[in-house]
Amino acid sequence: MADITPLTVFASSGERNTDGLTLANGFPASQKPARQWFNTLFYDITSKINALVTAVNAIVNAPKAEPIKVGDIYITTINHANAAAVAAHHTYGTWERTGEGTHLSLAGTSDGVTLVGNTVSGGHTHTITVGQIPEHYHDNGIGLDDSTPDTSLTAFGSSALPTETDYSVVSDAPNGTTTPKTSSVGGGEPMPIRPRTTTYYGWVRLT
Repeated sequence: MADITPLTVFASSGERNTDGLTLANGFPASQKPARQWFNTLFYDITSKINALVTAVNAIVNAPKAEPIKVGDIYITTINHANAAAVAAHHTYGTWERTGEGTHLSLAGTSDGVTLVGNTVSGGHTHTITVGQIPEHYHDNGIGLDDSTPDTSLTAFGSSALPTETDYSVVSDAPNGTTTPKTSSVGGGEPMPIRPRTTTYYGWVRLT
């Protein structure tokens, strides 16, 4: 918006006074108004108008408020088409999408985990390791596949058994030298670890 041009101040160098005039009563009906009265009145009017013009021009030309500073993040429910749409929405700045597909966390250390600012870490899924499986046991029958009697089977922590042929076969190695195993289960697929989420749109101001 262009500046408003100030008025020429009326009678700025002319004779001005209100001698004999009561401003609240105005011009007396029985007396011809003195010219210096008019000069004073129009001088005051144009001076006040110019003061308003100066104030308006100052407001128009003042730097626009930019509450989101460079480096700040703007989070919104609006799905802006691109960075230009964000700039048009705010009328300032250049912008870049940030944090797509991730969760917002604050940098620092908590519960022995340190999060570094302006980085991406973690994931939506996790495949547990053997060490992360809870300690547990599976019941299983014991037996060997040869016909030689064995009365110790100490490898299994068992008391004496009558004959090996009385038990189901779980191993090809004779005389209790192999730890029996159950059939394998599980597919080893990653498990989801993402919490229930409300999703918004994030932009970071670049300039």
